[in-house]
Amino acid sequence: MFQGELEGLEALQRTGCVRVPKPLKVFELPDGGAAIAFDFVEMHPLKSASGSLGENLARLHLHNSSSRHSRGPLLEQQGSDDAGDSSPLVASFGFHAVTCCGYLPQDNTWTDDWPVQIKTRNS
Repeated sequence: MFQGELEGLEALQRTGCVRVPKPLKVFELPDGGAAIAFDFVEMHPLKSASGSLGENLARLHLHNSSSRHSRGPLLEQQGSDDAGDSSPLVASFGFHAVTCCGYLPQDNTWTDDWPVQIKTRNS
């Protein structure tokens, strides 16, 4: 359940656009279920940082298109590009791992159409 969350946070972290907790490990619990461990993050009220959070989220959503101009053609799926860049560009919408919304698995199968991704994969 948490492996996709770990991989998603690692992908967000590689963009360098927004700070996310560093995922450390997913482990199975002895009585069933699973858990995920993160590094410690000192929490502060959001009010003073809300403007920079909004700017960073905007950078995250523009990351692919702004990087395209400086790095060249898009890759079809997440992975490392020939230059070894850890945050490659992608031409599709989705993710290589199943993630969850609460207990519900989210189908992240790659598609070329983002409305299809949102409507059919996450409803």
